[in-house]
Amino acid sequence: MGGIEPAHTYIKEALQANKNVVTANKDLIAVHGGELLDLAEEHHCDLQFEASVAGAIPIIHPLKQSLAGNRITEIMGIVNGTTNYILTRMTEDGMEFSEALAKATELGYAEADPTADIEGYDAGRKVAIMASIAFPRASRIFRRATSATQRKWAKPSSCSALPATPMRALKSACIRC
Repeated sequence: MGGIEPAHTYIKEALQANKNVVTANKDLIAVHGGELLDLAEEHHCDLQFEASVAGAIPIIHPLKQSLAGNRITEIMGIVNGTTNYILTRMTEDGMEFSEALAKATELGYAEADPTADIEGYDAGRKVAIMASIAFPRASRIFRRATSATQRKWAKPSSCSALPATPMRALKSACIRC
């Protein structure tokens, strides 16, 4: 179940009833993750959300367990498959943004409404979740996601050096603390 409500209410009720919960709802975890984790701890149950970030690549567990003793200073990576596909087609095949988006939709990579992907919200939510684990004392989370409505989508001048455009901001989600 996506979105904030009624998922937030359902998960709170399940945790309060001492039920373990598994969710892939990145919107909910990005907004209410801290509250829900506290509730899970209070009721001695688990809240698992590994699939909310990079579903096929385990990152949450390593951040919480395997890397817990390390001093993490940066998280960087491609966290949005739709945007990665679009930018790759624009860069490697010379497609226009609208053509690459249409192809991504045709292939099933993009949602019927791709706004969260192309505006950077999806990547921002994933970065917020990872940052809350990697940098628990960070007072602010910086999201680099530039809206396509604020700037024109521009083709890179070369494959080796992407200009500072929405393409670069969306191609890699990077947070430093």
